[in-house]
Amino acid sequence: MERALLPLNNEISKKAVFKDEVKEVSRMAIPMIVVHVCQFLLRYAPMVMLGHLSELSFSSASIATSYCNFTGFAILFGLATGSITLCGQAYGARQYQKVGTITCAAIIFLLFACLPVSLLWIFTGKLLLWIGQDPLISVEAV
Repeated sequence: MERALLPLNNEISKKAVFKDEVKEVSRMAIPMIVVHVCQFLLRYAPMVMLGHLSELSFSSASIATSYCNFTGFAILFGLATGSITLCGQAYGARQYQKVGTITCAAIIFLLFACLPVSLLWIFTGKLLLWIGQDPLISVEAV
């Protein structure tokens, strides 16, 4: 089979298709961008205010925030992201029962994953002292 030659105005249609695709992707991406910026500002705004109080408050809040983000939120968010992919595939295949099953399994799995994270957070002060952090900052960070 031979392909027919494309008309000269094909460049115009390619640009129009590209423009439409950019609009569609932007329509989906902009709300996600806004959410991520707001989540960042949620952590950033208190740091700005604490910076005006004292160096100890700022240092301890920075360490506490970084510690929570690294040991808890990043791990749990990463684990939850896997269920997002599976739920999207099940929803696209119109297997709505499977969406519910995956969601329930993910909730249970994340609850069990929270147990070691909770232990880390309970012993935050001792862990910070153990790695050589200043005792005043360690007490304030808890």
